[in-house]
Amino acid sequence: MSEIEDRLQWVEDRWALNDLIVKYSVATDDGDIDTLADLYTEDAVFEGSSGVIRGRQAIADFYRERLAIQGPSFHIPYSQEVHQISTTEARGVTLGAVEMALEGKAFWIAMRYLDHYIKGVDGKWRFREREMRQYYAMPFEELSEGMASELRKRWPGAAPQPADIP
Repeated sequence: MSEIEDRLQWVEDRWALNDLIVKYSVATDDGDIDTLADLYTEDAVFEGSSGVIRGRQAIADFYRERLAIQGPSFHIPYSQEVHQISTTEARGVTLGAVEMALEGKAFWIAMRYLDHYIKGVDGKWRFREREMRQYYAMPFEELSEGMASELRKRWPGAAPQPADIP
């Protein structure tokens, strides 16, 4: 390929990676486990509020369990930065937020996803690694005082914890 063809391919791949983020948000909000699972490689790793989960099937099982105990959600990807490693590998950071119902209350989360993407032989980009880092996670009614606290991770049933992002 020529340099211009390589650059055009990266532009197309960059948009496909943006679409991956949107598909993740929509599938999560819709409870579409099959689509969510297909967004990850077979050997993917997801790290979130419940720890590290390895493998596509285990990640699908996690989402199935998680979505069964929460109410509706709205994932909002704000922006994404991506760095090309090769024609089939990239790393990125996605900034976003989630509004959800949890234990009958409005619950808000602001976070960064640290992502590692792989382009498969089928031409689809997928998550190889997805690591969630939280700026805050708390019931909506606690935001006014909680944002100024160092203990901004306030998941139900757990002691408040320091935020992952200062």
